Amino acid sequence: MEEIQYNAGELQWSPSDNNKFQDTGGIDLSKPQEGFKSKRIYTVPEDAVKTIYTDGGSRILNTDKGKRYVGAWSFWCKEDNELQGKAEDNSTNNQMELLATIRALEYCDSLGVPKDKWVVIKIDSDYVRLGMLFWTKKWAKQNWMKYDQEGKPQEIKNLDLWKKLYELSNTRKVWYDKVKGHSGDEGNERVDINCSDLMDKFINDSGINIIRS
Repeated sequence: MEEIQYNAGELQWSPSDNNKFQDTGGIDLSKPQEGFKSKRIYTVPEDAVKTIYTDGGSRILNTDKGKRYVGAWSFWCKEDNELQGKAEDNSTNNQMELLATIRALEYCDSLGVPKDKWVVIKIDSDYVRLGMLFWTKKWAKQNWMKYDQEGKPQEIKNLDLWKKLYELSNTRKVWYDKVKGHSGDEGNERVDINCSDLMDKFINDSGINIIRS
């Protein structure tokens, strides 16, 4: 149940790493890009056929049987006004953020959205966005292993979910666009509220005995 922790300030990256998932928009990536974290150097494709907001969340409940994790994922497709989501027992917020994005891309597949057309994923999770732009490509090249600075292997948390999302992203043009959470963005607020409502209903329907401190 432990979350993956990361420090964006220590993130090692190369501008060319973006080639796989993000169009460069004419930027010469052979040259170092300064101020990457402080300025926007990419623009969302104007010809995207689907714009989908994703979100995931989790609550830690103190129950009469100990701690219990309850989570939920949700996505909303702007063009179709399609809102989907589900509460999941024994799940962390990171797992739900990953699953929300997986379900969004599976939704596109189910509709037969052309894979050579851009799909924009609007996401407030740097965990998923940075993972898809940088970490997963490195892990995949290393046979889905990661190593510390001393070369010792480390566990990749939520590996099955990362692999699934990587597979789906590799089969179509996906643009991961950063959205600031709880900033009044309609799509982001919609999926956030849906996650909260789904967790509320799951907890109420399950009859979980929560211990109030």
